[in-house]
Amino acid sequence: MSKTRRSKSRYVREFKITEPSRQTLYRAREHMLLLASLCAARIRYDAHELELTPNALVNCFQRLANDVGEVLDESKWQGP
Repeated sequence: MSKTRRSKSRYVREFKITEPSRQTLYRAREHMLLLASLCAARIRYDAHELELTPNALVNCFQRLANDVGEVLDESKWQGP
């Protein structure tokens, strides 16, 4: 039984972002890593002082959503 190869006729879409948008993405990633570390420490050490209020969580996620939304709005799709 012989294997058939898939056609390479599919094209890859790429997108380009500006340097400020790239920095925004890095900042958002760092912010998410910080939140993950806080959550892990809170669970592991039962550190009540690291507990975030619901309002603080809303603000964090809203800021992340806004940052990522701005980057997506500014990105330019490029295809063949």
